Amino acid sequence: MALELRGFARLVPRRDATAMAQEFCWIAANPEAAREQALRGRDYVIGNWRREKAFADLASSLQSVVRERATTRARARA
Repeated sequence: MALELRGFARLVPRRDATAMAQEFCWIAANPEAAREQALRGRDYVIGNWRREKAFADLASSLQSVVRERATTRARARA
């Protein structure tokens, strides 16, 4: 997730309370920038991580594999 959310979220290492506190301080000191970042992150998540999109992408991938296998089998028979 760190690669996907870079620039969209204030990311900190797991269990690093100091880093988390520093990010909360940054948010408190930069409310407008934090709000803009949060809204960009929200838009990114809505556009890329909706349940409907995730299942549609999965279905498309599975259908692609099925078509590819059918084509490969048809060529092997010919």
